[in-house]
Amino acid sequence: MDEAFATKYAVPLCPVDPPMLVETIDGRVLLSGPIKVATQPLRLVIGAHEEAIQFYVTSGLHFPMVLGLAWLQAHDPQIYWSQNLVTFPALQCEDHTHHVCAGQLLSPPRVSLSSDIADFADVFSEQEADQLPPHRPYDCPIDLIPDALLAVGYLYSMSDPQLAALRDFLDKNLDRGFIRPSSSPLSAPVLFVKKKTGDLRLWSWASFKESYMATFYDYFNEQKYADAVKNFLDLISSSGRRDHKIIEQPILLKEGFMIKRAQGRKRFGMKNFKKRWFRLSNHEFTYQKNKGDHPLCSIPIENILAVEKLEEESFKMKNMFQVIQPERVLYIQANNCVEAKDWIDILTKVSQCNKKRLTVYHPSAYLNGHWLCCKSIADNAPGCTPCTGGLPANIQLDIDGDRESERIYSLFNLYMTKLEKMQEACGSRSVYDGPEQEEYSTFVIDDPQETYKTLKQIIANIKTLEQEHAQYKRDKFKKTKYGSQEHPIGDKSFQSYIRQ
Repeated sequence: MDEAFATKYAVPLCPVDPPMLVETIDGRVLLSGPIKVATQPLRLVIGAHEEAIQFYVTSGLHFPMVLGLAWLQAHDPQIYWSQNLVTFPALQCEDHTHHVCAGQLLSPPRVSLSSDIADFADVFSEQEADQLPPHRPYDCPIDLIPDALLAVGYLYSMSDPQLAALRDFLDKNLDRGFIRPSSSPLSAPVLFVKKKTGDLRLWSWASFKESYMATFYDYFNEQKYADAVKNFLDLISSSGRRDHKIIEQPILLKEGFMIKRAQGRKRFGMKNFKKRWFRLSNHEFTYQKNKGDHPLCSIPIENILAVEKLEEESFKMKNMFQVIQPERVLYIQANNCVEAKDWIDILTKVSQCNKKRLTVYHPSAYLNGHWLCCKSIADNAPGCTPCTGGLPANIQLDIDGDRESERIYSLFNLYMTKLEKMQEACGSRSVYDGPEQEEYSTFVIDDPQETYKTLKQIIANIKTLEQEHAQYKRDKFKKTKYGSQEHPIGDKSFQSYIRQ
């Protein structure tokens, strides 16, 4: 039984001691770990079959309850798909199956209403529901709140019979004139407007059509995969270049087959095109004949000066781009335009903070003794077109000085103990000529006397700011009224502020 289902319906539970490992039908252990709790005996009814059964409780199931292989083998049910029928012909199920015997046909019981509610029978009449209620001398207005936020709720997944019943109800009441087609952005696209692209619920059905896909998606719910994705995004979007020596294990960013042109590392020879396996990591950009072979060429990330598109007229080939290096240019053809853009984007991101990155480049190749774009004869002539992957020079940053100052204060206040230890060590070095490097720091302090003075000023300012913060909190607490519009009753932020 799914843990969320048991919690929702308050199913009574009991511990399982010792915890038990459960394997799936393909032999793998459940990702949720060993089972530690189970339900108390429950009454299970399937058609004419009835028994008391105890369910083990786990998390991550795609269904509220799952009958295990041991139960299916013991009961051996037969399923008639054409009749939507499940039977239990096994001998061990005779004691759990309802038996039918001949008897007198009972008439349906007569339903009687008490006198207290008999006067309201017309409220549930189908005939009364076909006409509008009479006008009343009083009005029940609905007050509209200006600038109110829309209610946030969970999406309710409807089955096909439920959706058909809902549409039948809407069509019937639309014909009667009781309701009008809605123009609300919340309900109109779902209930009154037919989707041009079809029903998107089929996508979720197709995603888990095969059982192994559900397990595949479950892998990404683990923390280690989330950390790996965060590490990858942090690497390709960092604003500064990291020291690759700090990272021991290279991180593979992208790989695949592409066609490259010979770089001309040899003075003589044909510059032909060959299919190679390319790999990009946070350290280097390499290619080899096949996947897993030894690299034929390795380009350090620091040597990539620019990555730009190459015009089709250069080699009469589409989807080409160029990786510009200090000594030569590597021309590459991707399999399609989407793949070419992906390679250009990720190569640009990992190399955008290189110190010698170019600002101009040649959009065409150097052939027959001149550049096809600007007709320059010198092969080392500066580019004629601005690069597109660099950072703009006129970046305007909207920086909140107060917020940034508070962040700096918070960092200093958090590491106040380390600052005091560093100040004490600097004073010790100035007087007693202590060791050059202590465990409080990963760098060498060249001038301990000046560092001591700087740390002293920082600590004094932090203590002054701490007193100002405390005084501000006291003043705010005096002016704050619990139950006002700014701090209504039940406001969690105000309660946490009181605890502070």
